[in-house]
Amino acid sequence: MTSEIIFSVSIDSEKISLFKAALEKFSPDFDATITQVSLEHLELEDEDEEHTSDNKALICSYLSELFAEFGMSANLCGYEYLKEAICLVLKNPRYLHGNVTSTLYPEIAIMFETKPANVERSMRHAIGTVFERGNYELLLQVFKNTISESTGKPTNSGFMARISELVKKDVLSSKSESDNSDE
Repeated sequence: MTSEIIFSVSIDSEKISLFKAALEKFSPDFDATITQVSLEHLELEDEDEEHTSDNKALICSYLSELFAEFGMSANLCGYEYLKEAICLVLKNPRYLHGNVTSTLYPEIAIMFETKPANVERSMRHAIGTVFERGNYELLLQVFKNTISESTGKPTNSGFMARISELVKKDVLSSKSESDNSDE
């Protein structure tokens, strides 16, 4: 009988080796193949920590206001997952150009100690709920072409891509303009 255990952890190589050794000690016939996936290559390296935390605070504030205007309830898990995902997408747009199921959702799942499938479902639920009960006129203005005719809402990726564009236009471009005027 073969069993497969899949889990996501954010730990270093030494801890992974210790974990594998403990499993092998527990069951001598245990055969482990451990794949360590590093998402570090997706991080941008040119921003200092203070600049990044300032931007993140501005972005989080902007997203909270925007989501409130949409009518998205802050008590939904997908609300926080979407905010974090959009911050990651802003740091590196490649998250949306690949398979979000294997890159973005696992990264968010690690942050919130949950499963990638829960992240995807919660985001989909938050988007669906706001498109059913939220400020539909504003949503139509913002999402225009990204709304599916069959579902009446954008995909998770489409939602995050469009919001990322808004953040770049409304927050980051105005921040860089004010930074330039300070010099």
